[in-house]
Amino acid sequence: MNISPYAGKPAGPSMLVRVPELVTAYYTMKPDPAVPEQRVVFGTSGHRGCAFDKAFNENHILAINQAICRYRAQKMIDGPLSLGMDTHALSVPAYAGALEVLAVEIMARMGRDRGDIYQKLTQEFGEPQYERVEAPATLEQKELLAKLSPRQIKRSELAGEKIQTILTEAPGNGAPIGGWKVITENGWFAARPSGTEDIYKIYVESFHETGHLSHILEEAQTIVGEVLASSLPQLETLPASEPKENRSRASTIQESYDTLCASFLIKVPV
Repeated sequence: MNISPYAGKPAGPSMLVRVPELVTAYYTMKPDPAVPEQRVVFGTSGHRGCAFDKAFNENHILAINQAICRYRAQKMIDGPLSLGMDTHALSVPAYAGALEVLAVEIMARMGRDRGDIYQKLTQEFGEPQYERVEAPATLEQKELLAKLSPRQIKRSELAGEKIQTILTEAPGNGAPIGGWKVITENGWFAARPSGTEDIYKIYVESFHETGHLSHILEEAQTIVGEVLASSLPQLETLPASEPKENRSRASTIQESYDTLCASFLIKVPV
């Protein structure tokens, strides 16, 4: 097996993509449908290409999304449409283009400006407020949190509202969500461990003011703390002078739990 001379070394300037020029090419260079290399081509993970080669440009993204809208109309599909984004250099421009097509499609079908549509929705359902917090979590804690049960929540209210539903599975296909989603009339929170990092996350949304959002977040942290505490094994009482290496596994878990609860003060910008 040959080892690349670049292995383990930082990429040199000549190997780095010129992002500003790439974004400019994405918007300004126009593909020619008569050239096979510049057409939309789907592989196992969707359309790929480079903007410099006129193989991944704004026209491709607009055409793909318009085709999706037309297909849904032809098949009379009117359910939710999910839109994701990865981390390559053109993700944001492509994401913006997809949103523009979907917004135009909504306007065309409803005959109304999207701003008016959004305003009506907020009048009916409230102005959404969102927050996310995260904290370090050990493997044992993550395993515990991934197997949460609705029965573990002893409260009937969240932020002054009756808890309507506690989900541990996705309503659409019954797949486990690896945590909870607790729903009230005007807000919800979801709690789950990360699948890739040693952290734990709480997501919160409110359709009232920011104060209501903070109230949900505060009670969500308390609920998770209560469940973790009740799920821990009984702790042994040890003398204060007991050497650290002689402490029980339960004591170690308790210390990790205390750290987890304290670190929920970490906020993630959205």
